[in-house]
Amino acid sequence: MDKSIFEPVQCLEWLGLVWDSSDISFSISDRRIDNTLPSLVDILNNFPNFTARKLAQVTGKVISMCPFMGNITSLMTRYLHCAFENRVKWDLKLILKCPDCVFNELTFWLNNIKRLNRKHLEGYSFPHVLVYSDASNVAAGAYSIDIDSNIFHQMWTLQESLKSSTWRELQAILLALMSFKNRLRNECVKWHTDNNNCVSIVQRGSAQVHLQEIAINIFKLCSELNITLDVVWIPRSKNTKADYISKMIDIEDWGTNKEFFKLIVFDCVTVYSII
Repeated sequence: MDKSIFEPVQCLEWLGLVWDSSDISFSISDRRIDNTLPSLVDILNNFPNFTARKLAQVTGKVISMCPFMGNITSLMTRYLHCAFENRVKWDLKLILKCPDCVFNELTFWLNNIKRLNRKHLEGYSFPHVLVYSDASNVAAGAYSIDIDSNIFHQMWTLQESLKSSTWRELQAILLALMSFKNRLRNECVKWHTDNNNCVSIVQRGSAQVHLQEIAINIFKLCSELNITLDVVWIPRSKNTKADYISKMIDIEDWGTNKEFFKLIVFDCVTVYSII
């Protein structure tokens, strides 16, 4: 495209973005995409034999698209950053602590960079649905404020109740999303939580594998259902209803742990065999 245009046009490249008024959309220029794809192909073809410098260059190209693509560029480069930050030297072969995670992120960008490269401005609007969630060491709870208000509640297992508060809060968001998915499909949702770590992890990911997995699952679910999710922090004093729901105990939600069940089954089978 010409740098200086004096005639009215519907499609214009400006600051590395292509603005198209014919369908009210904008995208990253083909030039930048075509510059990134060969780098991804090259590093995947030579995986895992590459230097920290080469991985950092590829990661930088993806991160540079953040103003357009948003937080997904941070969420899906978390392991790439961890990999080259643990380098010995820039130009030595990189020793990967989690090669599968690095490979998966590189593959994600190879397969999705073009799919993510178009935003339609007419699709953006103020949130239609407000959701509040919380998690205690007893259960996860959430409720929505919209035309058809919904309440979500799920008890934790013993193992889940012993996990960190951040894990429980993140898992509460994921479980509530799954519970409300039919109502939230194709909606713009503002999600409220009183855990600041959750906001950061949903937006940018986590270096901890078990938290990163939940963040990725939240992204995948929202992508599948075309949900625009905006997670924000609120003080605990403004999240009292979700807090109350998360502390409710379902007396009908009972069961045995796996070890006890296996023991009972083993004893019954043993006694039956002897008889």
